[in-house]
Amino acid sequence: YYRTRAEGNNVYVFDPDDSMGQVKETYGQGLVRRESNDEDSFAVIDITASYSNVANKAQRGFRLTDNRKVAVIKDEIELKDDKTHKFYSFLHTGTEIEIADSKTAYLRDKGKTMRVKLDTNQPLEFKVMEAYQMETSPTPDYDQKDNSKFKKLAICGEVKGNIDIMVTMTPQIGGVDFVQVQNQPLSDWALVPESGVAKEKQKIDGMTVNGKPYAMFNADTENYTYFVSDASGTAIDAYTNNRNSNVIATNNGNGEYSFTVYQKDYPLNFRVYTVKIMSLNTDRKS
Repeated sequence: YYRTRAEGNNVYVFDPDDSMGQVKETYGQGLVRRESNDEDSFAVIDITASYSNVANKAQRGFRLTDNRKVAVIKDEIELKDDKTHKFYSFLHTGTEIEIADSKTAYLRDKGKTMRVKLDTNQPLEFKVMEAYQMETSPTPDYDQKDNSKFKKLAICGEVKGNIDIMVTMTPQIGGVDFVQVQNQPLSDWALVPESGVAKEKQKIDGMTVNGKPYAMFNADTENYTYFVSDASGTAIDAYTNNRNSNVIATNNGNGEYSFTVYQKDYPLNFRVYTVKIMSLNTDRKS
């Protein structure tokens, strides 16, 4: 039941109550425009009908920029009245969530980290919520599917007037500097011209464990779990044979390593491999 409601999806809700959270039957919604090239792409959709009970206009934009490595979600909403409304916008995830401050969060999984930034004209902030119905939602008299593996990174607060919300998700990669995405109206979104740099497929050619080749390594496989009897004395390294590529190794702690291989003349062209070291004596018992 939860998964069929607005609160159980990656959308927003005004003034939560026992309704579905959106207008149930809608017409005339769809794609406003879309553009793309090899390094940048975006699409804007009109979802006014889903919120016609509270909004005169509602549009959402999705963007992949900086060689399609940075994700942007932007909402523009024009409310029908001047009243103050409770507002929640949800992002369900199975990753670890850390709230750094009211406008910054980090998502972590398998040695990789994504920074999530909130830019808005409203008094909104990040909050972690369970993937479960809110107190104002009806409670069905039957068992629901288990959502305990998920949590919600929610944007919460009170809103009024015209609402502008932009969320930017940037991978945290050592040696790679991403361009700061500017908050522009959806109507002004335009493609960033391509760099013109010839892109090579990035790959690591080998990994070593305590200086010896890791026999299970495959350049097409990016995530590994390495079991050892004693994790404390294990060191992982990686290399590439491509002279136009570099490898940056990061020890993320807790036995997690990440290796970023990137193109020297275009660092935005990168690939990340991860290794999780686990002890046979302790980790498999838990």
